[in-house]
This record gives sequence, C-alpha cells and structure tokens, in this order.
Amino acid sequence: MKKEPNSNLKLYVIVCILSLVFITLFRYIFPDIVKSSLCAKEQELKDLHLEGVVKLKYVDKPNHAAEVLLLQHLNGLEYKLYLDGDSSSLYNYAAVGDSIYKKLGSIEVEVNRNGSVKSFIVAYGCEQFTTF
Repeated sequence: MKKEPNSNLKLYVIVCILSLVFITLFRYIFPDIVKSSLCAKEQELKDLHLEGVVKLKYVDKPNHAAEVLLLQHLNGLEYKLYLDGDSSSLYNYAAVGDSIYKKLGSIEVEVNRNGSVKSFIVAYGCEQFTTF
C-alpha cells in the first residue's frame, strides 16, 4: 500500500488545529485558572513600593516574550517589573531614564519624564483586585 506524499503534512495540520481548539476550550471552560495567575500578578504589584529609575526596557523572549522594565530602586536594589498582560500601555510609554513611583497597596504607577508626570493604572484583567 502506497502512502500519500502529503499525509504527514495533513496530520500536522490536523494536530495543530486540534491543539488550538483544545487551548481555546480550556481557557473558556476553566477561566479561573487563567484569572488566578493574573490576580496573583496584580496582587504582587499591589504589595510593592516602587521608587526608582527605568534602567532597561526589554522583551524577555525566553519567558514567553514578557514585557519587562528593569528598575533601579532608590535603595540600590534592582527590580524587574513584568508588564505582559497589562492593558495600561505603561510598557509602551516608559523609557530608559524615566523615574517611576508606586505607593504600597496601589496599582497606579506614576512616570516622571523631564518634570512631566503621567499616571497609569496597571491592570492585568483581574476584577478581584482592580480598583478603578
């Protein structure tokens, strides 16, 4: 019996389509699993006090292309602020050298650039902790 020349390609396409369907269904059937990781991220942000300068801005490709701001905190420590999933456009706006301030318990981040302050509500889509 002869094998069709494109049978491997057909199998690959079918597996890809079924994988996409499974991932989509999983997200809609179990939304709490996805939301709980976003809520944990948002709660982690609320638990931070930030006061420093943007040292580096990059996309962490090995970490699912996460958008990251590397902050040099005033106390000398560095902090990586992961903004993947954030809807505030903070990552797009922030530039190296900008001053960043966020008070403890808040999700509002202030960016000071040359004396001009712009505020962002960092929101990962978690209604449990979002305080608009």
